[in-house]
Amino acid sequence: FSLDVIWLVVNAFFLAKGFVKSGLGDRVATYFVKMFGSSSLGLSYGLTVSEGILSPSMPSSTARCGGIYLPIIVSLAKQAGSLPGKTANKLGSFLAQAQLQTTAHLSNISLTGAAQNTLGLVLAANLGYAVSNPWITWFKAGIVPGLAGLALTPFIVYKLMPPEIKETPDAPKVAA
Repeated sequence: FSLDVIWLVVNAFFLAKGFVKSGLGDRVATYFVKMFGSSSLGLSYGLTVSEGILSPSMPSSTARCGGIYLPIIVSLAKQAGSLPGKTANKLGSFLAQAQLQTTAHLSNISLTGAAQNTLGLVLAANLGYAVSNPWITWFKAGIVPGLAGLALTPFIVYKLMPPEIKETPDAPKVAA
């Protein structure tokens, strides 16, 4: 507990709990499900955009993915009749895999997108490499590959493991 970054990780989980308890993460995600959710690919992009909004303020990719997005994905999959096992390929496996992959891109865009980013910065400083203006420097380095990954990943996952359900016209209504 001598490194500040350890406290950042601990605080990230407390913050994530607040996002979950207050329902803020759910509200942000359901807003984008309403906007993009008429197809399975649209659902994936809607969840990705909503996580992109939350990621800089929630420095725990585990808490974001597991505490906010996994319950939403499970709910959407259940409503589509997609459960673990034989029916997973209807929708659930696609949404889970796409969200898992895009979380990695979002974690790399901003310094505060994941706790390990700050740890890496602290370790680099301990080795004598100090980064001036670390948040901006990190953002400049991560924005282009991160946005490219965010734009392409849901589509690539859609092609590699296509969901059986392509259209989800009820998702925006359920999110409302």
